[in-house]
Amino acid sequence: VVPGSSPAPLAKMAAAVQAPVPAPAPALTPAPEAATIADQPLHAVIESDSLAVDYDGDGMETMHFSGAASYTDQTGRTISRRQWDLDGSSMADAVWIDIGIPKGDHVVGLTISDSNTPPESLSGGKKIKVASPDMVPGALALYYAAANPAALLDAPLPKPDRAAVAAGMIQSLTAAPLSAPFLAVFQARVVLAAAGQYTFTAGGGSATRLFLNGALANGPVNLPAGPADVEVRFAIGAANADSLRVSYAFGAAPAAAIPASQVFHDETYLLPVVNTFTAQGPAQGFPVDISGLGFFPRNQVQVMLGSHVLQGPEVTGTATSLHFNAPAGTGEMPGMIYTPNGSSLPFLLKYTAP
Repeated sequence: VVPGSSPAPLAKMAAAVQAPVPAPAPALTPAPEAATIADQPLHAVIESDSLAVDYDGDGMETMHFSGAASYTDQTGRTISRRQWDLDGSSMADAVWIDIGIPKGDHVVGLTISDSNTPPESLSGGKKIKVASPDMVPGALALYYAAANPAALLDAPLPKPDRAAVAAGMIQSLTAAPLSAPFLAVFQARVVLAAAGQYTFTAGGGSATRLFLNGALANGPVNLPAGPADVEVRFAIGAANADSLRVSYAFGAAPAAAIPASQVFHDETYLLPVVNTFTAQGPAQGFPVDISGLGFFPRNQVQVMLGSHVLQGPEVTGTATSLHFNAPAGTGEMPGMIYTPNGSSLPFLLKYTAP
């Protein structure tokens, strides 16, 4: 994520040229306000990420917002204005805009107007969040391929084979990125509403380990209100079919799923993890796309391909995806991702014969 700057200068830099009105994309949902007005011909659509993380610690992140998919149902009419605001403060009239968003929860608003005389208008909004790297929403799920995953329960390997962010502390094995057998590790910072006695339990897998604030936990634990660090390790064998889940009970209350709104995780020291990558291409070189986690700070990410080091403008993307061009080569070329936190496991590019 590119470090942000103050909203006002970025608003002035936003493109303000009206783009042709595209047909509504099926995957997009109009802003909530548009859906609640009966017979409303206008549809305000905000395309953007909902979350950004302040990995560089400057208290702000730049987020990109597009209103190009907004449209009108009226034949012969077009969208003539797209007025953006942040938490009610006007930003710019533009098809798209980059806004420096301070850390915290915000609402980005979009008011569209059409070419009627007088013009008709509609406002919509989208909730967004800029999180600190130690309080990223969701649980961090790490996966380790292992012939005997139970042997790793007390000492997981230093680098996972795959990584993902789960909305809560539950996962179906059909959604896991590895085939059994493997070790799955959930790491979360659970925000507890009140101080008291809590009992955390883990279900699924052939064996588990559960840690609270770094200590092995096998029963009730007295905890203060606020964040508690929870780590659960699951050994997954070929015969296991139940979902992986972590629940908790407060006092004498029955065990219940942990609400996703209380689940966060810490990415401060996360190593880069490669989940998928473009595996092969022609000998003259080819574009490579990588998905994963931990590719931050963006301006300090390096890609090592054989003896080639790619960095700076040669590598584009986000904290979860990278794009670069592999140099010319033959046979196979090993690669690794480097950040200030360390290196990924290696991946292998293959060059096809001309």
